[in-house]
Amino acid sequence: MESYIKEHQGDDYILTKLGETYSCVGRHNEALDAFRKAVAIDPKSADAHKGLGLAYCEKGMFGEAVIELKQAIAINPKLADVYNNHGLVYCSEDLPGKAISEFMKAIEMEPDFAEARYNLGMAYGAMGLVHEEIPQYKKALDINPNLVEAHCNLGAAYDHNGMWDDAIAEYKKALVIDPRIVVARVNLAVAYRQKGLLDDAISEFRKAMAIDPKNGEVHFHLAAIYYAQKQYGLAVQHCDRAAGLGSQVPPWFMQKLHARR
Repeated sequence: MESYIKEHQGDDYILTKLGETYSCVGRHNEALDAFRKAVAIDPKSADAHKGLGLAYCEKGMFGEAVIELKQAIAINPKLADVYNNHGLVYCSEDLPGKAISEFMKAIEMEPDFAEARYNLGMAYGAMGLVHEEIPQYKKALDINPNLVEAHCNLGAAYDHNGMWDDAIAEYKKALVIDPRIVVARVNLAVAYRQKGLLDDAISEFRKAMAIDPKNGEVHFHLAAIYYAQKQYGLAVQHCDRAAGLGSQVPPWFMQKLHARR
């Protein structure tokens, strides 16, 4: 492998593919080096600029990422995934308005781009535009029903509107795809709790705890439910565990709970 790389140090295509391989396995410094070399050899390679931009994103170097992604678009304005990634950079910089513009460009070029529609939904959500957010998640799922993040975020959007049954349905779909998604498991439990289905909520929180035993949020939720059920011993146990794991436990709740011991 090393000898092959040395033989092709002057080939921008090979270097770009090498950078993509390094990125896939998390070797981001080596990816940066490969993409930089590819760009130096062929400054008009859209793929090399795109790869370099994404590598900068992975390193949190968003200013540099924007420069490279814009360069890729200037060379090839029809790269829908570049607009999508450009939008993600703006999201990382907390600029959802600019992100929306980029995601819409990606969708205009590729209407069945499920990830871009999902990202557009997230950007709308970041701006508090829930009624714009929900349709984009639905469209993304029409294209790709296995896009688990879209199920999770659609469920959260339903939560925001107090649509607990719809939220529960989405979290369940997410968990069919991947039963180990803690956030979906926790959100499902919270939705059950909101509906007063405390036994179901406890069951889901315990499943989440089995996956992530150090999740203080789960322990705090269990403490609150057990307190409501007057199971003070269990409530204290989980409250103390939540605090020990660094979760923010309201002092008044801690005092009230320990007074019941």
